[in-house]
Amino acid sequence: MNPDNQNPFAFVAEYDGDEKTIYDITFDSMLPLMPLRDIALFPGVILPITVGRLGSIRVCKHAYEDGSFIVCATQREPDVDSPKQSNELYDIAVVARVIRIFETPNDTTTAIIQGFAPVRLEQVFATDGTLVGQVSPLREHYEEMQSSDFKAVSDTLLSELREYVQLNEQYSNEMAAALSNVSTMRFFVNFVCANMPMETVIKIELLREMSPINR
Repeated sequence: MNPDNQNPFAFVAEYDGDEKTIYDITFDSMLPLMPLRDIALFPGVILPITVGRLGSIRVCKHAYEDGSFIVCATQREPDVDSPKQSNELYDIAVVARVIRIFETPNDTTTAIIQGFAPVRLEQVFATDGTLVGQVSPLREHYEEMQSSDFKAVSDTLLSELREYVQLNEQYSNEMAAALSNVSTMRFFVNFVCANMPMETVIKIELLREMSPINR
C-alpha cells in the first residue's frame, strides 16, 4: 500500500481580507482529483500530505507548476490502493491548491495543500493514469458569521479548546501557537474540525454541514 496522507497536523491559513470573499473563487466543473486516506481537508486549512500514488504525484506536480485547482476527496475505504469509482469516495469534497511540494532522497513526496471551497463530487473518471472529478459548487452559510450566536459559539469553543490543548501533552506547540493567533473564526472552526481526534467519517459529516454554527 502506498503511504498516502496518514493523519498529518493541519494548519489554519492566514487571511487579512474580507471573510465574505475568502472562498470567492472560480473553478472548472472538471478538476484533477486526488483521493485522501483517513483524513478530511476543510476550506481554509493547510494540510501537509504524503503522496505515494503515481497518479496523485502527477496531479500535485501539474497543479503546483500551473497554479491550478484540484479536488480532494476522502476514500470510503482507506485500504483501497487505487479508487476509480465515485462510490469509493465520499461525495463531499474540497477544491484546493498545491502551494508547495517537497521531495526527499528516499523518494517520498510531500505536498502542502490549501483547501478553498466545498463541492459535491458528482462523478469520477480515469484518464491517462490520473483521476478527474466532476464537481458542483456548494455554498456555506456565510451570513451566520455575523450573528451573535456564531460569535458566542466560537468564543466558547476557542476558550475550551485552548484549555483542552494545555491539558493534553499529545498536542504540539504548533497547535497551541495556532490557537493563540486566530485571525478569522471561520478558518478556526475548520481548523478544529481538521485536527480534533475524531473518526474520519465524523469529520466528513462536519464538512458536509454548510452551517458554521452547526459545524
